[in-house]
Formats: sequence, structure tokens, C-alpha cells
Amino acid sequence: MADLDETDIALLRVLQADAQLSNEEIGKRIHKSHSVVSRRIGELMKSKVITGTRAVIDPDKVGLVTTIYKLVRLSDHKLEVTGAFEREIDTWPNVIEWSRLEGDWDYMLKFLVRDTPQHDRLHNALLRLPMILQVRGMRVHGHPRTKPLPLDGLL
Repeated sequence: MADLDETDIALLRVLQADAQLSNEEIGKRIHKSHSVVSRRIGELMKSKVITGTRAVIDPDKVGLVTTIYKLVRLSDHKLEVTGAFEREIDTWPNVIEWSRLEGDWDYMLKFLVRDTPQHDRLHNALLRLPMILQVRGMRVHGHPRTKPLPLDGLL
């Protein structure tokens, strides 16, 4: 864990809300100079507290109107099996997030798809993977809501 201070936390809060602000505007909001902001952002990037910046795209506007979560159970838990599964899933553009789980299921995948036929093709491709034992899907109504990281109480 990185050694963060109040300035770092304030800076991260502002960046989570709007990473397009100029260093001068960020500085005004956290009561620091733009040079302090610039230096601190560089340090947070170098220490990998900030791992990148990207645009948040409305999935509906680009035709990805359906979110589906898939629970996956593998046939084996050997490293070569889980590694092969993870390498395969990393190549699927519609799997936008995945997590390895503890408990009855091994993985949870988050898919964004255009429509039911696209979902069906991906579901069938998933079932054809040799290490798959069982898959269960859950269609989301609307889109999941994402909130900024809870930075309160870190100090």
C-alpha cells in the first residue's frame, strides 16, 4: 500500500470526479499550486496508485445495450487450467471485467453485448472451452452503477 497523505487523497478525489481538469484547476480545488499538483500526480503514477486514465463511454451510445454476468465453474483448478482459461478470456473483447472467486464458483465474468444473438454466440463459445464444467448467466436490467473508490478514512 502506498504512503498517502491528505494532499494525495484530496487529489485522488478530484481526479476520480473529473480527470480532465487542468492542474491549475485541481490546485484551486485542493488549495495547492499547479506545480505541486503536477509533481504529486507524477508520483502517484510512478508508484502505480494511478494506473491510467480513460474516457468513460456510455455503452448504450455505442450499441452495447446488455450487461450479463456469468458465473463459471472449471473442471480443474490446476494452474495450467486456470491460466489457460484466463489467457483465453483476456482475448474476448466483450468480457470487460472478470474476477477469480472463492466458493462454489471459480470466476465471474462481466460481458457487454449488442443483443441476444451476440450473447448466445459468446455463451456457446464459453461452453465449448475444454476446461468449462458449468456456466450460469444473469442479465442485468439497465447498466450497473459504478461509484468512485471510497477514499474517506484512509488516513
